[in-house]
Amino acid sequence: MRHAFPLTLLALLVPLAGCPGDKVNEGPSCESASTELALDEVTVLGFSAADVLVNLAPHEDAVLTWADGTVTDLSLDFAPGATARFIDLTEVPPTGSGPTPAIAIVCDDYVEIDVGLGFATADGAFAEDLATLMGATAADTAWIDEPLDLEALAGTFDLVPFVDAEDWDELSASIRVDLAAGAPTSGVISGVASGEDECAEGDECTAWATQVPVGTWGPTPE
Repeated sequence: MRHAFPLTLLALLVPLAGCPGDKVNEGPSCESASTELALDEVTVLGFSAADVLVNLAPHEDAVLTWADGTVTDLSLDFAPGATARFIDLTEVPPTGSGPTPAIAIVCDDYVEIDVGLGFATADGAFAEDLATLMGATAADTAWIDEPLDLEALAGTFDLVPFVDAEDWDELSASIRVDLAAGAPTSGVISGVASGEDECAEGDECTAWATQVPVGTWGPTPE
């Protein structure tokens, strides 16, 4: 099952260099254990899923600012689900003798809740109805990190015009929503372009990935 891991688990995307045959470690990771929760069940964190959902507004209007500075109206709709889980995270150190990527990682336990997210822009780029996951480490703050299937969007969004990198092999994108009790949401749409440089046998080969800014809305999270 995909989990709504906190943003602090994301690796810093930097080029990774190595020679053919070299083993590159995966780096540290978080191992998760999931326990089903009743919505009103208070966890060891001191709150329940219901405590988080009571702060979730069903609808919000916002203004999305694209990376080029243009704007469009944004509509967000939230539909609380009926299921929740407690996610217990344990840090797993890197193993092996090869180079290890420099990755900052924090394994904080959290409550995960199934929610529906309606995400639509007035310019038609997005018209999505997403079944997603909301995570919370406190009753008054939560987040959604939802990967986007770029081949199956209901809207017209195309990541390619936002990409400055050349000769990329793969593109991905996601929506990040940060929620706080009594405040408008803030969020980021971002992408990643990745690829691998060609090299002759015996030469140093480089795999790379770079962030692709797409758009933001709301106040900047603290």
